[in-house]
Amino acid sequence: MSDFQKCIFQSKLKQAEQKLGFNFNESLEEENDAVYNHDDDSEASSSKSEVPKAKSSFEDEKIRLSWGKVFDNNDIYCNSEGYCFQTYFRKPVLHNNNADECPVIFIAHHGAGSSGLTFANLASCIADKSNSLHYFTNPGFFTFDMRGHGNTNLINRNNEKLNAMNYDLSIDQLQKDFIFIFNHFVKRYLKSNTALSNSDSARCSLFFLGHSLGGAVLTKVLYKYSKKTEEVSSEFHLDPQYAKFIKGLTMVDIVEETAIRALDSMDSYLNSIPQSFQSLQDAIDWHVSHQLIYNRYSCRYSIPPILTPLNTKQSGYKFIIDLKKTEQYWHDWFVGLSSEFISIPSSVSKLLVLANNDLLDKNLIIGQMQGKYQLIVFRSSDLKLENIMSTTTTTISLKDCKEISHFIQEDIPNKFAISLLEYVERNDNGSFHKKESNPQLDLINRLNQKWNVKN
Repeated sequence: MSDFQKCIFQSKLKQAEQKLGFNFNESLEEENDAVYNHDDDSEASSSKSEVPKAKSSFEDEKIRLSWGKVFDNNDIYCNSEGYCFQTYFRKPVLHNNNADECPVIFIAHHGAGSSGLTFANLASCIADKSNSLHYFTNPGFFTFDMRGHGNTNLINRNNEKLNAMNYDLSIDQLQKDFIFIFNHFVKRYLKSNTALSNSDSARCSLFFLGHSLGGAVLTKVLYKYSKKTEEVSSEFHLDPQYAKFIKGLTMVDIVEETAIRALDSMDSYLNSIPQSFQSLQDAIDWHVSHQLIYNRYSCRYSIPPILTPLNTKQSGYKFIIDLKKTEQYWHDWFVGLSSEFISIPSSVSKLLVLANNDLLDKNLIIGQMQGKYQLIVFRSSDLKLENIMSTTTTTISLKDCKEISHFIQEDIPNKFAISLLEYVERNDNGSFHKKESNPQLDLINRLNQKWNVKN
């Protein structure tokens, strides 16, 4: 074989290894955090030019990634008032040969101005990583479009009364909504799952995951449930038969004092955003260029659901929800969040995930020093931030990702997925764990499968 042929072969082999998640030039630590890509998926890269971009000539339907690429069901839940919520559910994968296993399900709540599909890429990566890291089971993932957002807004829009409800985004109403959705979901899932239908042996592990405002809603729901006082209305009661399965709460990029300060500039920000976009591609380009989200592949899931066509006479898109109409509720969204987060009983493990930020408010600093919760900070490697937090903080410097936005779940879904799986493994009483494996044999099998080599 000539040197030229060797060069070509080695190059192809290296590319194949990288697609399988191996990089022998990196340390073992970096290898374990390697990106496990699917299709044209990629996490945010070290420069904008390296981020995979959808072709500008794509038609809108080719840019939009369907919920069905990730989730199994997209059911609609209607409450007693006739208000309906769009939901998405990826079922957990269980293996009957393991008697100790029980399903793990993430239940996610998005933030203001977003939709449930902001978690689509993350949900897909959790499934991929649970396989590549040899966990016995694949966690399920449930999320929804909250009141006034995404398809929830649209399916209520044609009714005048229900359309008015689209803009009742008080923190109390958002909690009632989530409790209704949670109670309905777990009853429906446990009843339909034959392995869990026996109430004497039924068990599962539920991990709440809330981004921004969604984190505030979930925290306040769990805090009020833990109090169980007579002053708390029955509308704020999680069904105790299923609430006992809640093992963890993760808040994503939300700190009370920072969030309240940011509200001062919320109005000027909303005035600065475009009123419409000519195409979905233009909308994605705008979000990336304004550093709201860096991962274009994630945008293909998350941006289309927050837009709606202008009308039959005009081409283009506009935002589904006008957040200006919710201004009266902004301040109450985050008041008391930090103290409530650390006050949730230790029976629910707590995780706070931040991006490029080591500024905690007083209550969070005290809680961190007391070991009340785990903290993970994803930081760009080029930032020189002083780490003033305790030794229980996990700081992950991303050498291959200089750009991380507020939407951590979209920009670095693979790395975030690994952190979540490890968090569940630590806090699920040993029922969620990895298979025993032979790394060298696994590598050989995966390479053989890639190159269609028969054993």
